[in-house]
Amino acid sequence: MESRRKEIAIKMNKVPMLKWIDKIYFVCGVTMSWVFCYLLGRYPRTHFITFFTFLIIFLVAWRWVRYYQIGMHYYLLDLCYMSVTAILYNLWFDPYNEELMRITYLLSHGINAVSILAFRNSLVFHDMDAMASMGIHASPMIITHHIRWNVVPQEHNYPPE
Repeated sequence: MESRRKEIAIKMNKVPMLKWIDKIYFVCGVTMSWVFCYLLGRYPRTHFITFFTFLIIFLVAWRWVRYYQIGMHYYLLDLCYMSVTAILYNLWFDPYNEELMRITYLLSHGINAVSILAFRNSLVFHDMDAMASMGIHASPMIITHHIRWNVVPQEHNYPPE
């Protein structure tokens, strides 16, 4: 019993070491956040849309691979992934569809916003799963907000009310 207590005391006094993959995820997460904010502010009409598309495709693909390995890939049929798909469809293939834009706006500012609070999503830069959750739930709100307030050019294509 005494040897076990000493062993636990030694482990508790050691400084925890980060894994290399956590360091890589941290650098990628911080860089992704900075690039997201920079492109949103500097090029909201051009490069940001392309970056948003590649970012969402990457995050969903990464999450599919990870969830497929543990047998949870059917979670990708959830409403938040469908709303992201609808936003990408609206941006690239049907920018004149005002009804779809309103639906995606309501989905992203409604159920996606509530799910951020419900699932306790947070920016944990060294945790790729947390970054993917935050990107999938929060970025649709940002993009639809910018479309709604005439920052992204799709809003100019809509007929006047």
